[in-house]
This record gives sequence, structure tokens and C-alpha cells, in this order.
Amino acid sequence: MEVIINEPVVNDIQQLVRQHPDSKFNKSVLLTRCTETGSMTLTDHSYTVLNH
Repeated sequence: MEVIINEPVVNDIQQLVRQHPDSKFNKSVLLTRCTETGSMTLTDHSYTVLNH
């Protein structure tokens, strides 16, 4: 599987999500990792694993 990342686009999206006043995701840091079976999400107060 080839992963293609357009870094300038990703940076623009990150900036919009973090700085837009209506964003629900600009209140604290959120880190998500996709896995073969789902995803893992880490915040300053929780860790969530989703398996599909």
C-alpha cells in the first residue's frame, strides 16, 4: 500500500481545525493513529481504541 501525503494541504487542514472559532477540535490536543484493525485516539484525558 502506497501512502501519499500532500504536506501543504495537511498543514492547511490542521491550521483550520485548530484555529477556526467554530471548530470542536481546537480545545485540546487530539492524536489519532489508524491501525490495521481500526484506530487509536489519545487526548489529554482519554485513550480510545476502536476495532472494526
